[in-house]
Amino acid sequence: SDYDLRPGDVTELKRLFEHATTFGSLIQVPEELAEKLPALKQLSEATSQDLFVSEALKRLEPLVQQAELLAAQYDAVVANPPYMGRNGMEGPLKQFTKSDFPDAKGDLFACFIERGYSLAKERGLNSMVTMQNWMFLSSFQKMRERLLSKNTLKTLTQIGFNSFPTLNSKFALAAVYSLSTNRITGFVSSFIDLNSAPHAADKKAVFLERDEANSYQLSASEFKRIPGSPVAYRASTAVLNVFSTHTPIKDVLPVRVGMSTGDTPRFVRLWHEVDRQSFGPACENRESATDSPCRWFPYNKGGAVRKWYGNNEYVVL
Repeated sequence: SDYDLRPGDVTELKRLFEHATTFGSLIQVPEELAEKLPALKQLSEATSQDLFVSEALKRLEPLVQQAELLAAQYDAVVANPPYMGRNGMEGPLKQFTKSDFPDAKGDLFACFIERGYSLAKERGLNSMVTMQNWMFLSSFQKMRERLLSKNTLKTLTQIGFNSFPTLNSKFALAAVYSLSTNRITGFVSSFIDLNSAPHAADKKAVFLERDEANSYQLSASEFKRIPGSPVAYRASTAVLNVFSTHTPIKDVLPVRVGMSTGDTPRFVRLWHEVDRQSFGPACENRESATDSPCRWFPYNKGGAVRKWYGNNEYVVL
């Protein structure tokens, strides 16, 4: 045809934006379709005497404009992306993030971090304010390792508590970073810790008047020395060396999570809530507990910080 288009190109463009109001700028335009955008734009600007064709061309124009914006690459990408954990996602969004952002699917903000790579040009800048948990949670390990190995983390400020004063939320703990979308070997990154300030502190003031003791400079490649590559910028050289020179505990003995009942209200009580005759505080092992007439046994569940001794408050069935 005059526009060098296949019959399915327009259909593919429409399908790409089927969930545009939900997926937003996470939508990535396939390279093959991006190459057809000039021809699709020319088609959308065409005129026709046929009323139905004319209306179809008008509907095509905004789709082409959207695709052009999303297929373009920019010198700098700056964003405060939305935050939504996987449990809050509906079916189409959950499936989309799983297929297009498998390593970042745990939260929308992480998907936007990865989307920023393709929106930025090579050697471009990707700068965002996001939740801080991508820095250390195991669920973001693959995303984090790719971020550190394929890009250059230039600056990062861990804001932590009171990141967004207007939200009055203790859970919106944020970090702001800037990275270059190319790898610069040996680059020394700058980190600033605002999280050690009081929880209700004005973080803008803390940043502007920051103590140099809360500023750190090291290469992000150092994080690879720690399993999982957490962004542990406060780790000393001595701590980093421990991971490089010593045997991990997991190679010496099995590591297990402590007791988890799965139904605390059913199986756990305070020690004074149960019959003393059915409480066995002195059983040394599983066998002696089985042989005793007792049904309740001490349960170290944790609790508030106590300097020397305590938190022996619970029993388990």
